[in-house]
Amino acid sequence: AGLLYCYTLGLKITGTYGTVTGTDAVLRNDQTDAKYRYYRNLNFQSPVAEVAVLGELFFLQALANVSGEKRLLCSPYILGGIGIFHFNPQADFNGIRIALKPLHTEGQGFPEYPDHSEYRLTALAFPIGVGLRYDLSAAFHIRFEVLHRITTTDYLDDVSTQYIDPALFNKYLTADNAQLAMALSDRQAELNGLHSTQPGSIRGKSNKKDSYFSVELKIGLTLGRERR
Repeated sequence: AGLLYCYTLGLKITGTYGTVTGTDAVLRNDQTDAKYRYYRNLNFQSPVAEVAVLGELFFLQALANVSGEKRLLCSPYILGGIGIFHFNPQADFNGIRIALKPLHTEGQGFPEYPDHSEYRLTALAFPIGVGLRYDLSAAFHIRFEVLHRITTTDYLDDVSTQYIDPALFNKYLTADNAQLAMALSDRQAELNGLHSTQPGSIRGKSNKKDSYFSVELKIGLTLGRERR
């Protein structure tokens, strides 16, 4: 039972740091209904720091154990778990990277929009994915993992609901932040100078939470192991 547990099941704590990015510009040549997002003209990047607890199942090794075969040197696996991550959505504007949360781009926290609550920069994530492990020696192995995270926030990109009345930015923000909020909450005029946005029109969809994924190549060290 101990051998089966060690070779087929695993539990690990991981720390990951990276950047999540997105831009509507990638839809420039799209001819589907998603084309409207190109004209929305938003972009963001967010540093993400994540800590997660993940369980692993080496399913082919489990079958090999049942059939009496030796431990596999190369073994695929599935993994999943729960994590917590910190993010901070930003946008490029005139060559400067601007943090978006302080700008309340969708009126978060404004009394005129009681359903637009302020969001936190820390949220839960539920990673699921697949991996492949190869033992280089008794001590060292390499792993290739693809992980998809389902999150509990819809503001990873600072986009969730509707455009608001831009006059409210002057009411609730400092003069500098109000100017930035008006420029970064609605960027459609950058592509069409004649465009006029009606408050209440769709900026994002709040019926689905945000998600992100990573592709990782890892080198691992196993202490006290004498053979592959």
